[in-house]
Amino acid sequence: MFNKSTRFFFIAHWRDRSIIGNYSQDQDNFQIAEANITQFLTAINQAYLPAKLKWEEISFIHENVANN
Repeated sequence: MFNKSTRFFFIAHWRDRSIIGNYSQDQDNFQIAEANITQFLTAINQAYLPAKLKWEEISFIHENVANN
């Protein structure tokens, strides 16, 4: 787990892949769009330089909003 700037990210190894996520409290504006995913990849790559993630490496995208 690591924190870069104000976003919290996590990376967990699972079945020869990595699950990468973050936590957001901005539930009203939560959405998955291409621009959001590109920003997410950029943020992960800046926070964890060895990741070097690319779009073609994404095999699944999941969204979930937890109620506080």
